[in-house]
Amino acid sequence: MGKKFSEINLENCSEEEVEKIAKEKNINIDNIKDSINKYSGLNYDELLNEFIKLNKQKKINGETNYEEIENLKNNLYPMLNDEQKQKFNELIKYMM
Repeated sequence: MGKKFSEINLENCSEEEVEKIAKEKNINIDNIKDSINKYSGLNYDELLNEFIKLNKQKKINGETNYEEIENLKNNLYPMLNDEQKQKFNELIKYMM
């Protein structure tokens, strides 16, 4: 088994390495690229509003997976600095 997601530093990875990691973690790299293109021009407030809107729709549709949210938190949290942790905690509140 490969590294845990929290142990991977994507900044120094080539595109091939990122694709390999995505394949190992069963992540659709095209979806990630599409999302990056879609949201890259938004400022923090616009991004937060979009996140809240998407999250509300998932809750309405019964698509919220609390286990996934907890896994996301457990994997990402150790990689964040204090400011990022604070913002991440705000996002988690909207997800729950």
